[in-house]
Amino acid sequence: MITNVPCLTEEECQEVSSVIYDLKKFWCQITSGHFYILGAASYIDAANADKAKQFYYGKAKLLNPILRERFNWLYERISQSLTKELGKPTAYLETLALPGFHIFPMSKGSSRTGGGMHLDLQYKLLNWEPSTGINFENPISFTLAITLPEFGGGINFSDLPSKELTKLTLEKRQEALKNQTRFHAYAVGHIAIHQGLIWHGIAPMRNQQLDNDRISLQGHGLLDQDTWQLYW
Repeated sequence: MITNVPCLTEEECQEVSSVIYDLKKFWCQITSGHFYILGAASYIDAANADKAKQFYYGKAKLLNPILRERFNWLYERISQSLTKELGKPTAYLETLALPGFHIFPMSKGSSRTGGGMHLDLQYKLLNWEPSTGINFENPISFTLAITLPEFGGGINFSDLPSKELTKLTLEKRQEALKNQTRFHAYAVGHIAIHQGLIWHGIAPMRNQQLDNDRISLQGHGLLDQDTWQLYW
C-alpha cells in the first residue's frame, strides 16, 4: 500500500536541508502540532472558510517563485521519479502550491506523539478548473524524507477498508485503527507514495537527539486524463 521510490542521494538531501534553513524566515509555525511548514499547505492554509482558501492561494503565489528558484532541480527530480514509478507524466499546477516541507525540530530525549489518523481529502478544499478528466477517486500522497532523527521516522497506516471505517462512530473507528495499525519506515532520499484514501498518520517519534531534525517534503497528486497534477 506504500511504496518507497529512490529519488535523492544523502549528499543531495543535505543540500536541500541547508537551503531549507536558509529560508527559515519563510517558515510558518504550526503551534497545535509544534512544527513548522515551508510552503502553502492546503490542509492548513485552505481549511475552514473561503477567506482561508484565498489565504492559501495568496501564500502559494508568494512562495512558489521562491521555492522554484531554490529547488527547481529538486522538483524536476521528483517529477522524474514519480513519472517513472506511476507510468504517466507529472506536472505542477501553476495555480496551486508546490509541494512543500514539514520541519519537526528535535531536542535531546524529546518525544512526539505523531499525527492523528486521517484521510487526505484536502483536494476538496481547492478550486479545480472545470474538467471531466480529473479523477477524484484515486488521489495519491507522497513524502520525501530529507532528514530523519537517529531513531528514524515513518507513517502509521491501516489497510482496513476506508469506506467501512468512515461509516463508524469516532470512538469505534479509533478502536479499530488502534488494533489494525501498521508502520511504514521512511528512508532518507526516498519518496514514500500511497493512495491518499487510506487511514494514516505521522508515526510517533521517540527518544530523539539534538542533531537531527525531521524534515520531509510533502505533496499530493490527482490524475487529470493522462497526467498526474502535483500540488500541496
